[in-house]
Amino acid sequence: DPIMDHEEHVERKKSDKIGDSVQRDSSKDKSSSDEDLLTVDEPSQKIEIWDVYNIVILLVNHMMAQWMAYMVVYANPGKESYTSLELDLKLTDTEYGVLSGVTYATISGIFSLFSGVLVDRASRKYTLVVAGILWSGLTLVQSFSINFVTILIPRILMEIAITACNASAYSLVSDYF
Repeated sequence: DPIMDHEEHVERKKSDKIGDSVQRDSSKDKSSSDEDLLTVDEPSQKIEIWDVYNIVILLVNHMMAQWMAYMVVYANPGKESYTSLELDLKLTDTEYGVLSGVTYATISGIFSLFSGVLVDRASRKYTLVVAGILWSGLTLVQSFSINFVTILIPRILMEIAITACNASAYSLVSDYF
């Protein structure tokens, strides 16, 4: 199971890096001339198919997070209530502005700090999975909104889940490369 092997994979990559640096250091000690020091090979980082697969999944996750952050903007171009979020929910310009900009910027800015701490203390992959499930569920809840409050609350919670997903993804990328 690829998800279950993540910790083993990360540990193996770390031990490979440590082993390479120890080999380089010992080869420098054994060398007797400056010419030998110049010929020491730098370790090449091997990119495995597992790493590429995970980066693609994390990239898709990040793209979806960006799309969801701007969902309110994308859902407002029409002049009819069935094509315009603002007309359908009877939002004022201020309410629409709060939904489309202030909520995203404020929540993302504040909760990115807390998400980083959470990801450092908890399992990154499980944080990513739980936050992704919450994010999907809250997106569904937003589709049933009937007014400003019923879209604002799930949107705030969705942004919190998205920041946890992003923090997990950034941290996982640093594990792989």
